[in-house]
Amino acid sequence: MKKLILTVAAALLSLPVSTALAADPRALAAIAPLQWVEPDAIEYTLARVRGLGDAKEQLHEVAEAGLEQMACRGLIDFRGLTAVRTGGFGYRDQFRGRSWMRPALARVVLRAHEAFRAERPTNWVTVADATQPGCGQLSYGTLVRMVEDRQSAEARATAGRVAGLNAASLDGDGPSETQRLLAEVQFLVGQPGAAEMHTAADFPLEHERFHSQNQPVLLEHRILARGLSEDGEGRTVLRVATRRYALLPDLPKPRQQKRLVAGMTRAVQKLWASGQTIQSEQVNDFDPVAGQRQVWMVHKVDQRAGLQITVLAREMPGATLDPQSAIEIRLSRWHDRKPGNGNGEVRWRPTEGGWQRWLMLSEAGHMTHAGGRDADISYVTADNTDHLRVRLNRIDVMGTWRWWQLLDETSRAAGTPLERIFIDGKVRTLFAKHLPAEAKATLLWQDIIAVSQGHDAHHHVRLASAPAEREGAALVDLFTPVLPMEDAVGVSMPGDSWIRAQAVCVAPLIPVSAPPASSTAASSRALAYPSR
Repeated sequence: MKKLILTVAAALLSLPVSTALAADPRALAAIAPLQWVEPDAIEYTLARVRGLGDAKEQLHEVAEAGLEQMACRGLIDFRGLTAVRTGGFGYRDQFRGRSWMRPALARVVLRAHEAFRAERPTNWVTVADATQPGCGQLSYGTLVRMVEDRQSAEARATAGRVAGLNAASLDGDGPSETQRLLAEVQFLVGQPGAAEMHTAADFPLEHERFHSQNQPVLLEHRILARGLSEDGEGRTVLRVATRRYALLPDLPKPRQQKRLVAGMTRAVQKLWASGQTIQSEQVNDFDPVAGQRQVWMVHKVDQRAGLQITVLAREMPGATLDPQSAIEIRLSRWHDRKPGNGNGEVRWRPTEGGWQRWLMLSEAGHMTHAGGRDADISYVTADNTDHLRVRLNRIDVMGTWRWWQLLDETSRAAGTPLERIFIDGKVRTLFAKHLPAEAKATLLWQDIIAVSQGHDAHHHVRLASAPAEREGAALVDLFTPVLPMEDAVGVSMPGDSWIRAQAVCVAPLIPVSAPPASSTAASSRALAYPSR
C-alpha cells in the first residue's frame, strides 16, 4: 500500500506546469487589506485577546480586531544585518525567517556579542527565534512572511529557492511569487490561499524530519492580507502564513493500523461531545479532485482537555459524528494563551483504501516574540557544541554569566534596558550553585533573570519597549558604517518617522514557507492528494 501511495504521488508531482489552476475571482476579492501598525499595537491586541477566558470570545476578538491582517513597521532582519557585519553568531537554521527585531534589541545583542567575542574569541552564541516578519503571534507549525512584488534579483532568487518557482523567475523573466500566489488563489476552507504538493526531497535542509525522500508534503499558503509596502514605493505586499503537512505511512501491521484508526474514532466522538462549538458554517473550499465546492466546517474546542477538532463534511454534522461521514478531520491541541494555535495537528482523510494521516510539521509556538522585543539565544558552552539542546552539563556557567552581564551593561548604556532574561528553573538552580556570592547579589540576578519553564535549551532575552527616538538612534548606530550612502534604503520607524539607513535592513531571508526550486517543485502546482 505504501508503495502505491508513493507511486501515485510521484506521477501527480510530474504533471506539467501548464495544468496550474486559474485564480478564483471570489477568493481574490476576499483577501483582506493589510494594516500597517506599530509593534506595540500588536503586542497590546494580543495581550487583550489572551486575557479573555473563553475560546470562542478569543477567536471572535482575533477576527474583529483584524489581528491576522496587521503587520508592524520598523523591524529589521537581524540575520541580514549580521551578514554584512562580523557578528560571529550561530543560527539555528537558514530558512524559517523568524529573525526580525526592533533596532534597539538588535543593537544590544550585536554590541554585547562583539564585546563578548573580544573577551572570549573562541566562543559565540546561537540565535533561534526572534520575531517573524511584520510581528504577530508565532503560531505552532506556521511560518509567516511578507511577500513583496518587484523584488531585487537576490530576493527573487531566494523566493525561487523557497517557493518552487521556475528557472525563468530566477532570471527575473517569470512571475514574482506575489504574482504567482495571486494567480492561483482559491478558497481553502473559506479563506483565500494557495496549495502545493511536493515531496520531502524538496526540503534538503530538513531531511531528518521525513521518513523518505519520496514522502508527499502538502504546503498550504493562507493569504492573510494584501497591501502596499511600508516604504511608500507602491510595491504589492502579501502577508502569507504557510503550514506544511507530511503524509504519514501506515503502521507496519494491519492490526496496528486498525487499532490506530479505532483510537482516532473514539477520540473524535469524545471530543465532538465535550467540545464547545466555536464556529459552524458552510464555506467555499477547493479540492484537487472535486474542484470548487461548498463544505460544512465545524470547529469545537474542549478547553479543559486542551484539545480541538475541526470537521469538514458535505452535510451538516449532527449531535453525534461518524468519522466516515467527514471529508476531513483535524485534531490538535488547544492552548488558552495561544489562541488559534493547533499544536501537533493531524489531518485525517478517508479514502477508498483507508485513512490517510497528514501531520503538520512542527514549528515552535510562542506567547511572546510578537513585537520585536524578544529573542531566544543559546547558553554559552565550552566548545560551542550542544547549543539549543537540553544539556545542562554542557553549559559554561561563568561564560554565560559574562554574556548576560554584557547584555545588561550594553542595554543600559544605550538607554534601552533589559526587561527580563528568562531561564528554566533547573538552569537557575545550576547557576545558583556555581555563581559567586557577589554575582547573586546583583540586580541582574535578582530582578532581571527570571524563571520561566521551558527555557532549559536557551535563554529568552526581552528588551523593555523603547521610544521612537531610541529606536531611531539604534538604527543609525547599526547601519551608518556598513554600506555607502548610495545603497541606502528607507526604513519606517515606530512613530512614522523616516530614517535613511545605510544598509538593506529589510531584505528577505530564506523563510521556509516552501521548498527550494527543483524539477519536482517547479511542476508541483498541479496539486492533487496522493491516493491509495
